[in-house]
Amino acid sequence: MKQIVAILVSMVAIVVFTTVYFYSSTEGIREKVFQENGYTLQLEDPAVTADVKIQKEWMNEKKTDVDEKVLKKGSSTVILESVSIDSESNYTLTFDIRQSFSNEENGGFLTSFNRGDGDATFKPKENIAFYTANGEQIELNKIKVGESSGPNERYMVTLDRDYLSSVEGYIRMELDYQYYTYTQE
Repeated sequence: MKQIVAILVSMVAIVVFTTVYFYSSTEGIREKVFQENGYTLQLEDPAVTADVKIQKEWMNEKKTDVDEKVLKKGSSTVILESVSIDSESNYTLTFDIRQSFSNEENGGFLTSFNRGDGDATFKPKENIAFYTANGEQIELNKIKVGESSGPNERYMVTLDRDYLSSVEGYIRMELDYQYYTYTQE
């Protein structure tokens, strides 16, 4: 009987510790901020532009881990994680926003999500542009095949392989993120 009580007390202690740890961790703070649970959110800048040079050497027959920082603002860093080739032989660029909510009282972060009416939904990139190495803008319908999101703050854009192979040098890509600040109520 003592063993059963000891096991139950241990299980309750683990659940309590895990709950307290999660809600005081940066992930717990992030969840509360995004749900506006005890926090006020303010959109500070609806279009913070990230600028990345897509190098030709990243375009090959296998996945290339890039891990290049393309934008930093507030407690967030946008990373171009990788370039991979999909089933239709197009290139997929995977971006992620790495956020730190280490300040529980206030801070700022970049996001790809729309805020409004209590729900957070992925916001497709409204301002996305591509340029050749010599600065000429590339028409989106020539280069961009598609885009998708998830999980968390991942954003994937798929680019036409045939078009990319015809371009000299690198391609410069611009894309936007929203910047929010939060304050604990």
